[in-house]
Amino acid sequence: MSMTARSKATLLFGLCVWAALMGSCQYSLDLWVIPGSTAENLVFGFAGSRKGEEKVRPQSIRVFTCEAVKKAAGQPGEAEALWQAEVPQGGSAEPVNRITYGRGEHGLETRRGPSPLAAGCYAAFAYGRDERDDLRAAGLRFEVKKDGKVIER
Repeated sequence: MSMTARSKATLLFGLCVWAALMGSCQYSLDLWVIPGSTAENLVFGFAGSRKGEEKVRPQSIRVFTCEAVKKAAGQPGEAEALWQAEVPQGGSAEPVNRITYGRGEHGLETRRGPSPLAAGCYAAFAYGRDERDDLRAAGLRFEVKKDGKVIER
């Protein structure tokens, strides 16, 4: 059975739509500020859901000022990061559901910073692998208050 040019085009279009849909079905992770966090001891929760006990293997985390994110119209480059940590190539991270700002732990190695967090607005972007080894992403905006307390925005 030979295919006509039109049926080939229809099949190709269908495959492209299927591929686009499959690529957009990545589940996100949740990233949140653990209550009681301060600028000197900022702890992020990192799991499949805010109340979840699921542990993920962190791959990278970056923290920026909100101003840097606004200027970049998205996630800024590495040079703008106040703190950047990632799993080295060929390395692996242990499953966790907490990440502490500025600490290279659980298989993460600090690549930049950490810079002290003054009062102001910040954004964090993190990537981790779930139990199926799927790479998932999370983002968060938070604020450091004048008294050093950290709240989500």
